Amino acid sequence: MSDTVEINLVKPTHGFDASQEITKLTLRRPTGKEILACGYPFVLVRDGNLGTVSERVDVKAMTSLAAACCGVLTSSIERLDAVDIYELFESIRIFFHYGLRKKSSVIISNVPAGPATQGSSSV
Repeated sequence: MSDTVEINLVKPTHGFDASQEITKLTLRRPTGKEILACGYPFVLVRDGNLGTVSERVDVKAMTSLAAACCGVLTSSIERLDAVDIYELFESIRIFFHYGLRKKSSVIISNVPAGPATQGSSSV
């Protein structure tokens, strides 16, 4: 996976001033320092009745992280078209989830932790 993603905007926005039109964003992989400063952009929510876990976006953290990783002001992200902000947020999600698909160091399961059963192996 590349360390950057190019996003061609459906509807251009502007940068520091109205004369600086932005038609494309280059999103780079976030650093640990940026994640700690902006906040983790996802919240895991457990439904107590069903025992399921779902992921919700922390919009404030995601917006701050997107601005930092694109090198633009938060206000530029806030002015994006809905289609563009969706693509930007999904691109950030891929940076976080790509590593989990390759190396599963975090496992979310509804199965209670317990001793390994016969025939299973531990990693």
